[in-house]
Amino acid sequence: MEYNEFKESLIEKLKSITGDDIEVECHQVLKNNSINLDAIILKKEGISASPNFYIDQIYEKFKNDEEKSITKICYEIINVFDNNAKNPKFEGTSLKYEDVKDKIVMRLVSKDKNEKLLSECPNVDFLDLSIIFYVVVEYRKEDMACLRVNNEILKAWDIPLKKLYKRAFKNTQKMFKGKVVRINDMLKASFNKHPGCPIEDEELKALLNDEEINMFVITNENNINGACMFLYDEVRDKLKEIFDNSFYILPSSIHEVIAVKKDSNDKIDELLQIVREINRTVVDKEEFLSDNIYEYNVETDSYSLICE
Repeated sequence: MEYNEFKESLIEKLKSITGDDIEVECHQVLKNNSINLDAIILKKEGISASPNFYIDQIYEKFKNDEEKSITKICYEIINVFDNNAKNPKFEGTSLKYEDVKDKIVMRLVSKDKNEKLLSECPNVDFLDLSIIFYVVVEYRKEDMACLRVNNEILKAWDIPLKKLYKRAFKNTQKMFKGKVVRINDMLKASFNKHPGCPIEDEELKALLNDEEINMFVITNENNINGACMFLYDEVRDKLKEIFDNSFYILPSSIHEVIAVKKDSNDKIDELLQIVREINRTVVDKEEFLSDNIYEYNVETDSYSLICE
């Protein structure tokens, strides 16, 4: 079954099951990098907040599970909706500045690929990137609910953009502490989390244990939306200590970046090619950050953009 046929069948079946008690709507949600996703939302009298059910995600699960029928999927959606109605994440949440000021955080996104999104929310430029802001409504290690700060919310708060940025900068480091990890150590940790995938290849074993590899991953403790961590003094100072020199930041995704030491033998075009190849073959479109790289100059204590 093709996607559009699946979407129509899913909506039609949901409407037939829920009847007049629940209103079923399909709308598009603007996500990072100007990606619009089809989402179903259920509305019921007396319930002011409901989660988005993204049809593309549901469709992928449907394709990978031959035993999962559209009817079964509909009942799963209704069950999630009912549970959310009993324990709503957003309902009753105050958005007054004084109530949420310690929960405002920031993320890095591509400037070029988010023109519409950036027109709708306050943002701060950083080279070819933009910093946007969120309120963390609920935060647990395995789950986090956030609300993007748009222009209307900032207007209601009646605070300058500079104050918003300073507050988010402080909160983000406090809530999602940054970390610098040697890339092979991070890969080993990832393998260790999946004991069903033993490391049997001898070359891979040697690579993972090679202490000469001078590449470091910068992210946060959750490994989610951690690319902005390279902007922090503590992280920059750690990298200066590691490299004892200037260094490059290679954007990996919105979740992490990679730091490598600057060397007189570096071929910038090769570094750019690596970044762009990874972006085209590995990184999901929604998680893309940049095709360019950033140079930190230890003498000027500043970052500059390298795009060619």
